[in-house]
Amino acid sequence: MTCHDLKILPQFFQAVVDGRKTFELRREDDRMFHIGDTLTLCEWRPGSGHTGRQCKVAVVYILRHADFADGIPEGYAVLSIRVVGRMAKGVRI
Repeated sequence: MTCHDLKILPQFFQAVVDGRKTFELRREDDRMFHIGDTLTLCEWRPGSGHTGRQCKVAVVYILRHADFADGIPEGYAVLSIRVVGRMAKGVRI
């Protein structure tokens, strides 16, 4: 299992934290994701950078191009995620 640090825009970050967004669509050309991996989603604002808020999620299912060629472009994966922890500027919330 691997831990990946990934940037995420504020509107998507908040949707994950609120439990409304339970998936991530990510490119897999520079890394491969596996069930059981942990993602540290780091809230990031264009122009100002990281906000200090983070959310840890576990990858619980993966759908790739090979699984659904008509719906997922080559090199992308849809990751089903479950929140396992939240932090704001290093403090667990």
